[in-house]
Amino acid sequence: MKAQKQMGILSHLEELRKRLVIVFIVFLAATIASLYFSSRILDNLIKLANGYHFIYAEPSQLMVQHVKIAMICGLIISLPVMLYELLAFLYPALKKKEKHIAAILLGMGLVFFGLGIMFADKVMIPSMLKFFLSMNINPNIDATITIESYVSFLSTMFITFGIVFEMPTILAAFTRFGVLKVRWLLKGQKYVILIILVVAALITPPDVISQIMVAIPLFLLYEISIAICYVIDRTLH
Repeated sequence: MKAQKQMGILSHLEELRKRLVIVFIVFLAATIASLYFSSRILDNLIKLANGYHFIYAEPSQLMVQHVKIAMICGLIISLPVMLYELLAFLYPALKKKEKHIAAILLGMGLVFFGLGIMFADKVMIPSMLKFFLSMNINPNIDATITIESYVSFLSTMFITFGIVFEMPTILAAFTRFGVLKVRWLLKGQKYVILIILVVAALITPPDVISQIMVAIPLFLLYEISIAICYVIDRTLH
């Protein structure tokens, strides 16, 4: 009996190793392929920062940023494969209903994370960069930043809004496993609106248009979360 358990553990570890190897190979291939397009990607990112001047302070700094961009792109491209391999590894331990739920939640997570990145790229980053530039009223100071700090700023923004846009996925998971009730979400709407307005004011430039541009999508995300949780709640009962 003990030998059978050990064999079971070893077979699971071997399967995990194979799946990790697949993920690594896909990530490596996607990263290498992304290196070819890194200059074009970096050019497009620089276009977001109209009015800024970029430098690199060390001989290797620009090359490192190309590699960093390629690795981020490689991670994004290989993310579906990572999630598939994770799901395939967990599938044998899940019940039929749980398998469908896990697949749906992972799919939702991918979609909303992508929407968060798009929102940051098209709305938040341009407006924030424009605001920061407008704060410079001294003609003797130029907006010159290192390419390293710029890429780090963009990475932080993309990850932050990718996570923020996971609100429907997280609330749906909590509802499915009984941690959250739809009536709680409905009762808390007025407080959530206040929180969203405060968050929008904190993470955006101090102008009404930028704050509205952030607050409306966040509020829509909350309403979408309520709708999804309502459907889940009706399905469970």
